[in-house]
Amino acid sequence: MKGLKKLLALVLMVAMVSVLVLAMPAAYAEGGISATVTDGDGTVSLAISLNGDYNIAGIRFVVTPPEGFTYERVSRYAGFSILSNNEKTEFYIDNSEAEGIDVPAGAAVLTVVYTYDTLTACDYTFSIEVTEAADYNFEPLDIQGATTTATLVKHDWGTPSYSWSADNKTVTATRTCTKDASHVESETVNTTSEVTKEATCEEKGVTTYTATFENEAFETQTKAVADIDALGHTPGEVVIENEVAATCEENGSYDEVIYCTVCNKELSRETKTVPALGHDWNTPTYTWTETDTGYTVAANAACKRDAAHTETETVTASYQVITPATYDDEGLGRYTATFTKAPFTAQTKDIVLPKLGYKIKVTDYTNGKAGTSIDQTKDYNGTVTFTVTSDAYDHAVVVFVKSDDTYTRLTCTTESGVHSFSVEVKAATEIVIAFKGDVNLDGELKALDGTIIKRISLKTFTPPAELNRLVGDLNGDGNIDSLEGTQVSRTALNTYKIPW
Repeated sequence: MKGLKKLLALVLMVAMVSVLVLAMPAAYAEGGISATVTDGDGTVSLAISLNGDYNIAGIRFVVTPPEGFTYERVSRYAGFSILSNNEKTEFYIDNSEAEGIDVPAGAAVLTVVYTYDTLTACDYTFSIEVTEAADYNFEPLDIQGATTTATLVKHDWGTPSYSWSADNKTVTATRTCTKDASHVESETVNTTSEVTKEATCEEKGVTTYTATFENEAFETQTKAVADIDALGHTPGEVVIENEVAATCEENGSYDEVIYCTVCNKELSRETKTVPALGHDWNTPTYTWTETDTGYTVAANAACKRDAAHTETETVTASYQVITPATYDDEGLGRYTATFTKAPFTAQTKDIVLPKLGYKIKVTDYTNGKAGTSIDQTKDYNGTVTFTVTSDAYDHAVVVFVKSDDTYTRLTCTTESGVHSFSVEVKAATEIVIAFKGDVNLDGELKALDGTIIKRISLKTFTPPAELNRLVGDLNGDGNIDSLEGTQVSRTALNTYKIPW
């Protein structure tokens, strides 16, 4: 072989210069070989190492793989060259520099990779033999002829099962290979325990047992067991709850309750009744409300114990005249409210009866274009102030009090556009209204009225009645002049406005 030839040449060279070279030891240590196989899920790596430190110039391995494994590749320790690979089972490596390679114990000298498809068995053994091993002097090493094996274990384990002892003190884990039921792994361990739930008055406490295995294939198991007896209740003192105070009309109540001093659970409850107190009324109030026909009176009383408790009653007061009114003196009337409910007493209200009054008649010569605030259905007595409104043009209105055939002119007071008049009423009274300057009293101001006024001022026309003349006296000075006629004519033409 090429490697052996190179070794032989090196030996001859060493012999020729032996006086100049010092010999090196054949091996650093004695021992055999070892092999490990590592599964790569479809591939396996077979690593071959030496059990001692060696200086190696060349070494040959024969590897016999089990059936089903196919050679793929090989690698070697650094510094070596692969000189022979005989049908993937025989491997020879050497060092081309001829001085040998120092290989420490445990280092992988040769690593062979195999592939596989399906493995049906559980154990697969690789056999390794060293058929040649020499140092740099071509001296055989003590590992020549050494053999070893490496086994690949390929169990297909089923799901582990776990069996607890009756007292939960031990747990046995077991798993069986699906390829061979005789291949069984089992481990029994002692459990640890911890109280994970304390016992209460009514419920048992819980102890949790835990089993931890050395075999990593077995998972930690836990089991919670209710094996601690319940404590039972401890009654406490009576507690008062849900107090409802008695009111005037309704009973009160409260609960007498007993609780457990440990868990605070309610053990018993009894409801007690407190009788109603009855009302204690404050002084009632009375509210009088005027109506179209008299008065109604609302009585209200609140309880001293609870202001929300009230009693009410509304009645219509009866009426009687105590002192009748006259035209000269006021009278006295009295309303009396009588109640049926206990807190309330009869109440009275006196009213002043006004003096007897007189009707005021309004005679209108404006054809309804002007008006007054006088209610001709109402009785009046004393000084009466009323307002007068005019037409759309706000023509001035003159107002008279008529007594028999005498007319007395009333003074107009105007404030904020409101025209007011006052009259003293002591008997039946007639008020007369007309537009200033409307001497013919037809309810309209026309140029003809101005002409008539001028003729009256020239004494060429005599008015048919005193009222006609008074209406033409615009400023109320008792005289009619032509200027007033001109003012009326201009007012009719809307070029002048007669003042009120």
